[in-house]
Amino acid sequence: MIELYDKDLHFLGPADHALRHGYALKLNELSTARLELPTGDAANARITVGASFARVWDGDEFVGTFRFASAACGHEAGGAVSYSLDGAECTLLDDLIPGHCELGGTGVTTRQVMQAILSYQTTARWTVGRCDFNDEYQYNFEDVTLLEALMSLGGVLAEDYRFVFDTYQTPWSVSLVRLPSVPSASLVYRRNLQRVKRSVDGMVVTRLYGRGYGEGDNQLTIAPVNGGVPYLDAPLGVREEYGIRCGIHVDTRQTDAETLKAQMARILAAGQKPRISYDATAVDLFRETGEEEDRVSVGAMVRVIDETFPENVSCRVTQVEKEDADGDPGGLKIVLDTGGRDTAEQLNEVLEKIGVHELYSQGATSMYSVRGAENADSTHPMELDFYIPNNVLRINSCLLKWKKQPYRVDFRMTASDGQTGTTSAEGGGATILTKQVTLSPTVISTSFVDEEGRTMNARTGPGTNQNNHYHYLQSHWHNVQVPIVIEPQDLQVSPHSHSFTIPAHSHQLTYGITNGGGTANSVSIEVDGTYVPASEGEVDIAPYLETDANGKIRRGTWHTVSFQPDGNARIVATLFIQQFLQSRGGGDY
Repeated sequence: MIELYDKDLHFLGPADHALRHGYALKLNELSTARLELPTGDAANARITVGASFARVWDGDEFVGTFRFASAACGHEAGGAVSYSLDGAECTLLDDLIPGHCELGGTGVTTRQVMQAILSYQTTARWTVGRCDFNDEYQYNFEDVTLLEALMSLGGVLAEDYRFVFDTYQTPWSVSLVRLPSVPSASLVYRRNLQRVKRSVDGMVVTRLYGRGYGEGDNQLTIAPVNGGVPYLDAPLGVREEYGIRCGIHVDTRQTDAETLKAQMARILAAGQKPRISYDATAVDLFRETGEEEDRVSVGAMVRVIDETFPENVSCRVTQVEKEDADGDPGGLKIVLDTGGRDTAEQLNEVLEKIGVHELYSQGATSMYSVRGAENADSTHPMELDFYIPNNVLRINSCLLKWKKQPYRVDFRMTASDGQTGTTSAEGGGATILTKQVTLSPTVISTSFVDEEGRTMNARTGPGTNQNNHYHYLQSHWHNVQVPIVIEPQDLQVSPHSHSFTIPAHSHQLTYGITNGGGTANSVSIEVDGTYVPASEGEVDIAPYLETDANGKIRRGTWHTVSFQPDGNARIVATLFIQQFLQSRGGGDY
């Protein structure tokens, strides 16, 4: 039965007059369906190729939801319109993760990564259902569709898995489930197995090398997380049986060595022995019996029992196909594999041919220098600062070249002082002879008070004795001219000194480079606070730079080289940094 829906999943009606419909369900690949309608069927008008959906049933069992992908129409009498449909998971091809994006890593589970991928949907059709894995791998995406991003999550899982796209009800859900390792059904020749073709692929790899993001010596390998060894070996017994047979796995998206190693382990497990596959035609007995022993579903492990083969084997069902679910409901085509089809095919692809584009440059190796020249002394070191950006994937070397020179200044001048007080030297004494000086005449007045309190004024003159008698006179005056003469005198000057003050001042500079101030005997070097036992010349300071929790030189921060002389000196230093950068960035300037 076929039910038709528009792009918004509104029911349009059944396709009751289908001439034929079938489907092909594949393990971790895009499933497909086919539908043929008569050219005159009204249902054709309700179908918009590229937009409409169909829900496909196999009897009473729901197969899945598919979107119409293409149509071919014949115009002859009794002609039919043949439609090809893709599984509803194709809607995840409509959206992509633009640019470069890193998801996962320590503390971020596989389920959380799935949720992050689905957050890029422009039309929210899908949610995360069941997730049987709880790994914390780091994933790198760059301009990939959401379906590609989801499918790539399984490439690092150590166990067999299947992505299950459940479209029975909305919103649709995608689950990542662990596949069983024990058979749940049997295919027995002449019972439900009609025809079987067994193929053995002798391409074997017992030693697998891996390459990730980068170029040349800077291309990612698993050596840092694999004891310094860049490859994985199959078990000793396998190597003894087949010998050392090398292969290489290249995934230039990977920038994390642990994730690359997990991918390689899964591929090696699938390719370390000859691959056995079966192409079989069977009868769908489950539709008649309903017994689980007869159910053959994608991802299931089944036993293949055929007396013509040397032994019974257990295989994984990688594809189930029905060409006509209504006309031939029991007809079943099955593809079986002793290993996961996805990993086996991936191994064959990388062994047969590695596209040249995959090995082209994934970044750029660059070298730049940081130079400094500065005076320093025992209390003022010369410091050379440099910054390492976050997008540096690898640092190949940090070569420091330096030398010590005499202390250098750019001018000469007389010392400038502030205000000072100064005392002159003490001198001896001296005798000074003065000249005679005659002063102007002076009038001397005297006032007296008699016994009755009357005031009398008198003036004294030569020959008058004022101490022995009184003159009782009425008020009157005598004017006497008295000249004052200062005779010449000898003056003695004792020894003494004088104090004077010089105010603050400066002197004119004389410009010009000159050396002086002495030269230091030795220079001590520290890198990020760690002492470096290095003499004048060259030294690789990479081992002394500050590192993060993973032992890598810290990115996104400043680093400092400090030169501390034991006296005055001029330090000239140049640091050459060779590094590998991602060819990714935010601007175009």
